[in-house]
Parts: sequence; structure tokens; C-alpha cells
Amino acid sequence: MDFNNPPSAKDIDSQAFREFSLPQVGSVLRQKLIDLRGIVKSKDNTLLQRFVTDSTDDINRSVVGASAQNNISSTPDTVIMHALGMVLWRKPAESSKLENENLVALTGGLVDGSIDRSRLAKGVYFLEVLLHKYKDGNGRVARALKTLVDKSGDTSELTEDDIKQILGIGRKGITQTGENKFQINFNSDFERLVLGVVYFGLHKGLSAEIVTKELKLNGALPEQGLELLAQKIGTPKDKLKEEFIRFMVVDSDLSWCNF
Repeated sequence: MDFNNPPSAKDIDSQAFREFSLPQVGSVLRQKLIDLRGIVKSKDNTLLQRFVTDSTDDINRSVVGASAQNNISSTPDTVIMHALGMVLWRKPAESSKLENENLVALTGGLVDGSIDRSRLAKGVYFLEVLLHKYKDGNGRVARALKTLVDKSGDTSELTEDDIKQILGIGRKGITQTGENKFQINFNSDFERLVLGVVYFGLHKGLSAEIVTKELKLNGALPEQGLELLAQKIGTPKDKLKEEFIRFMVVDSDLSWCNF
């Protein structure tokens, strides 16, 4: 890697750019971990909420190489597309309101003891993935926050391997499985959402047979799965999406979800 000639900012999804950003991201996250450990000890709900909302901007700027003057926010009509042109997820309406409501409930759960630090970590992770606040780097921000919260209760430090995992360094989009066979590796952030829609369908009272055999939610992309579910139960899709976000961030125990 030639650090005197950094990759172009337009190549932020490339492995080269992710590797280039590693030192800066590591520096930002190590300081954030120090700050978070003090806040967690205080059990101050307001400070914890502020840490999450304020830190995400700083983390995003470090992972995408943006300055304080750059506009990093996504637009209300943002759509997350797969490289092959499939719609994975549409940014929900009123994302700021959803962030505040879910974050209040989530951090309140840690303070009153109804959830542990591990569940808080998963909750903030899904909050960032689902709200998709930024133009780029949302998955990296989500993984960074989860790692920080997971480590906030002990004395372990962030390693280079931790940072590489956060940045997705080494992850392959396509794997060759045979001489003329290839497997598309969907981003694990969105693979979890596919499974989440399945369990959300069960949570809404549908049977496993309807969820998997009639609606086939286990084979649908998250946005498509919610559309099918909304039609089945007769709920407006925007309202159902808000409920799904609440389910993933706060209400589900996520025992079915592996990280």
C-alpha cells in the first residue's frame, strides 16, 4: 500500500481504501472506547444516548475519509442496492424520530437491567444498519459500535484484527466454488436482516409454514420480505417497517441471530 498516494475517495468500498483507512479508524475507535467505558460505569442514560448519536458521525468520517466540511448524510430516498441491481433495503421515513425512540428504549433497558451489554451492542448495530444514516460506510459504523459496546465492560483493547473485521478487510463478494461455478456472498449485515424478517413474521403471529412455504421470506431480500408480509397481514408497509426496526433493535432477544 502506498500511503503517499491514497486510493480515491470514490473507491471507499475497495479493499485498498479499507486498508488505507485502518490506522485512522483505529485511532478514532480507541479513543471512543476510553470515552464509552467511563459512560457505561456511570449508567447515565442520557450520556449513553448522546455517545451513540454523536460518535456515529465521527466514526463514519474516519471510515470514509470525510472531512468535517463534507456532507456524509444519506438522503430520505436512499435505496441500498446489491451490485447485481437488486433492492436490499430502503431507508425508512422519519429516521431521526426512529433513532431517538429506539435508542431511548434500548439504553433504558441497560440502565434498568432488563438487557445486558451484549444485547445493547446488537441493538445499536441493527439501529445503524436499518436507519442507514450515511451515504456510505453504514455497515462499518454498525460493526464499530457493536465492538465498542462489547468491549466497554472489560479491559481488553482493540486489536488490528478487530479493526480489520469492522472494516470488512478480506471479505469477498464472490467465491469460486467450482471450475465454472461461483457463489455470491451477500453482505452479512443484510443476511441477518433476511433472517430477521422471517422471525418478525413469526412474531406477528404467522405460522412457520406460511412464513417459509407460502411467503418464502427465508428466500426474500429484506425489502421484498417486508412487502410480502405487509400484504399478508394488511398493514401499511411504512408502519410495518417501523415495527420491524423496533423488533430488531429493542424487542427481540435475538437468540436466533449469530454474529
